[in-house]
Amino acid sequence: MRQSNKIHKHKIALILFMLLSISGYAQDSAVELLKSVESKHKNLEAFHTQVVYSMFNNNSDTASESYTGYILKKEGVIYIKLLGAEVLQFPEVHILVDNDSKILTCSKSVNSNEQDTPLDVSKFLKLYTIASETTIKNTLILNMNLNKAAIHIPYKKISLFINKNTLEIEKQVLYFSGEFDSTNIKQTPEKTSRLEVVFKGIAIEPPPKLERYVTITSDKKITPSTVFAGYKIIDQTHL
Repeated sequence: MRQSNKIHKHKIALILFMLLSISGYAQDSAVELLKSVESKHKNLEAFHTQVVYSMFNNNSDTASESYTGYILKKEGVIYIKLLGAEVLQFPEVHILVDNDSKILTCSKSVNSNEQDTPLDVSKFLKLYTIASETTIKNTLILNMNLNKAAIHIPYKKISLFINKNTLEIEKQVLYFSGEFDSTNIKQTPEKTSRLEVVFKGIAIEPPPKLERYVTITSDKKITPSTVFAGYKIIDQTHL
């Protein structure tokens, strides 16, 4: 299915939303659990997770569209892929690739344990307040409402599904604020569109190599590899 500009912009915004580096406080039991979940993933030397995003319009039980992304951590490298975008954290440099616009942005590297991913759900605590908690078998479901001060966030409510035994994130459900519908149908307050994000562990693969993307010279100049020779380079490593 061909992606519209509106949906493409929304998905890029989703990446930025998922990578927000924020912190905060909420109910003690939930906070401790979320911190444990985040700590587990940050301390793992390697993992590979498939992330399936499904859009549901106006309370529908049928997805209007679905797309798959990946999160890989291995050998000190973190790689996130979603549609035409790639986020890579190497020891030498942080890279954001927009393959649709053919732009490759480089910035200062951070420690791989400090790189945020969609699995770092405790970051939601700055923007959302826990409204209720429910346990079904081994799965804890946290329902969180958007704080009034965070009016710039597109999701008014989030539900997190966490396996209490394994500390694995099973699913996130993000409910839209205002009028948004991937088929351009206006939504009403009674009909809420939502984005469901399902996580599944898969076999670990070798991480991407830095030289596939860029070359860093002895004087710290960054040039694109032959694979990305036609891309515009934005070097923010000295900012």
